[in-house]
Amino acid sequence: MRVELVGKGANWNTIGAWFELTAGGVVQRCQVMPTCSYLLQVELPVTFGLGQIDQIDVLKVIWPDGSQQTI
Repeated sequence: MRVELVGKGANWNTIGAWFELTAGGVVQRCQVMPTCSYLLQVELPVTFGLGQIDQIDVLKVIWPDGSQQTI
């Protein structure tokens, strides 16, 4: 599953935001933190591996300013 945020203002690309996804009793966390180096570039969308799980229980977004949003 891929998730991409769109923010407002100066941090429109939401760098520093965290995702916390709960599915099938497993919690995965990932931060929007693109990095670049020789032969490497990371995209802004975050990818979660769900395997055989076909339903997400909770997706929480922790924004860079500390506010939280649950989907």
